[in-house]
Amino acid sequence: MDFELYKHAKLKHDVTSDKYYLFNVDNGNHYSVNQTGFEILQLLEKGNNKNDIAKQMSKNYNVEAELIIADIENVIDLLLKEKLGGYK
Repeated sequence: MDFELYKHAKLKHDVTSDKYYLFNVDNGNHYSVNQTGFEILQLLEKGNNKNDIAKQMSKNYNVEAELIIADIENVIDLLLKEKLGGYK
């Protein structure tokens, strides 16, 4: 099942402070995320599914895909809870 970020969810990397954020432009709420979470969000935004993201990041970081799946699920849980994304 594919997951999508909603249009009111915007990503931002502040290069000056090297901080990563997820914004809800509808209500002004924002969330600090780490670099891994930000990368997951970017890949979700591009339409990648959970398994593809895990495979790609596993290869890039030499980490077991199962560990990355757990991170992806945590990010998806936040998006669902804050109504910033959902399943298509």
